[in-house]
Amino acid sequence: MDSRNAISIAIFLAAVFVSRLIVERGMKALSVEQKGTLVENLAPFRKYGIGVVIIMAFVAYAAKAYGWLAVGLIAYVVLSQGWTLWHAKRLQLPAEYIRASAVSSAIVIVGVLLFFGMAYGYV
Repeated sequence: MDSRNAISIAIFLAAVFVSRLIVERGMKALSVEQKGTLVENLAPFRKYGIGVVIIMAFVAYAAKAYGWLAVGLIAYVVLSQGWTLWHAKRLQLPAEYIRASAVSSAIVIVGVLLFFGMAYGYV
């Protein structure tokens, strides 16, 4: 593994980690009832979502020739982040939490784009 690949993986993992920290801090703005509702509504995604992203990222990275897999992962990340924001707005959660969630989503999307951009030599 060359240094460019190691850096792309580090950027991806750092983006995921930082985004999680931001969302967890944003959750401080929620009441106990709001947290319960949020967890109940997002439980399946929170349980399996990040695992799907990580597995797909490394499969796509290992099979660089299959660019469609990278495009699929990017689409999945964008759609899942949008779905999460949509749920937060639908549940009428505080603006502070929605803002933190939006920043978190943007960080994950940029991290995924940089990961594949570097892996495929575009960045």
